[in-house]
Amino acid sequence: MYTDKNLGEQLLTTLDACNAQIQAAFTELLEPYNLTLVEYQALLILWKEDGLASKQLAQRLGKEGVSITPLVVSLERKQFILRRENPKDARSACVFLTEKGKNTRIPARTLDGQLLACLQHSGALQEADLYTLLRLLDKALISLRT
Repeated sequence: MYTDKNLGEQLLTTLDACNAQIQAAFTELLEPYNLTLVEYQALLILWKEDGLASKQLAQRLGKEGVSITPLVVSLERKQFILRRENPKDARSACVFLTEKGKNTRIPARTLDGQLLACLQHSGALQEADLYTLLRLLDKALISLRT
């Protein structure tokens, strides 16, 4: 199926297709919670560390600080978070979970299990395969970032 020729192209095409399928699956799973994938990723971060400065949240999401403003506004409009002035820097805001944001954590945890079930559905991928895939993707990210 794969050849030594055009390995970079094959990697790009396969990773892109896999990413699109996972995003589509997650989008469907998140629909009942009225969340987008990036909103869910932001909540995952805030569930671990509430009260981050917007810039810190952007860094953890791997995005530019300014580019998360629409994300923060959307989550605030949906009443998952609220912004307060950063006591360390009046020019920026800190992002805090609301009660709704905190309470959404419990049902959202099941999403991981549902996604894993989708990935293992055909029987082609076992849990050990997914851990191997995760380790390889982590190695690729480290390599790309250095």
